[in-house]
Amino acid sequence: MKDEEMVRMLLHDGCFIIKHLYNFVLGYNEEELYATRWSPAQLRIDLGMLENQIPLFVLEEIFYHLTPRKLQRKITRDVGDDGMMITPQTFQRKTMMRQRKRHKLLVMAMWYMLKGWFVLPEDESDELYKFIADKEVHHLLHLLHLAHAHLVKQQQGHDKDDDDAKAKANIVSAAQLRGLGVKISKAPTKRGGILDVRLRNGLLSPVLEVPALTVDQGTVQLLQNLVAYEQQGTPPPSNDDEHPRDYFTTYAFLMYNLVSSTDDIANGSHETR
Repeated sequence: MKDEEMVRMLLHDGCFIIKHLYNFVLGYNEEELYATRWSPAQLRIDLGMLENQIPLFVLEEIFYHLTPRKLQRKITRDVGDDGMMITPQTFQRKTMMRQRKRHKLLVMAMWYMLKGWFVLPEDESDELYKFIADKEVHHLLHLLHLAHAHLVKQQQGHDKDDDDAKAKANIVSAAQLRGLGVKISKAPTKRGGILDVRLRNGLLSPVLEVPALTVDQGTVQLLQNLVAYEQQGTPPPSNDDEHPRDYFTTYAFLMYNLVSSTDDIANGSHETR
């Protein structure tokens, strides 16, 4: 593909994604998209596939220049423009405008991509959104990974010495855990997303708390792509003392072992109600 064709493709795809995010946030139905019942869910799957990722800076640049007026007024508020003369004050305001638009784009993308995974804050100034806005986000799949990883660290704390990277452990099935006296229960909804699995001491027996996972036609594909993203090498964290972790790979391994038969599914469904 020639450079010009690549640029044209990124522009067309980027405009489509931004339009779709904007319509999703405002609750507008896109007639061409809703022609079939499965199209909206399939589009969300496609946007989460590793091979379909568009660099976020492309979306940011398009969004910066083509923000709808209704949304732009909400973002910029009292951010003005002193004309064509570039002064330190003008430059600062333009920088603030760009940062606010980037923040809005990230919030819109999170509301769309993370729907059904965990309860997101409605306030756009929430700490989670501020954390993401301060990070270098590569694409939508990276955004998914960042949000989940941050919630896990926020809820459980992060100790770089809390585990041994070389340690190996066998994970038994849900039926076997039940036979060993371990109860499986549903974790609180608003705690930390699907990755926040905890083993705690109960009054009578140990309790494995597993967050509920909404399973639809896109769940498996998104999880597979998040695992693939980790296996290709996730971006190094900003803290050099902190090593990147394969959160979704570990989660997939855990669930694969926990739910290995129809008995495990029945036990899990019964105990987490």
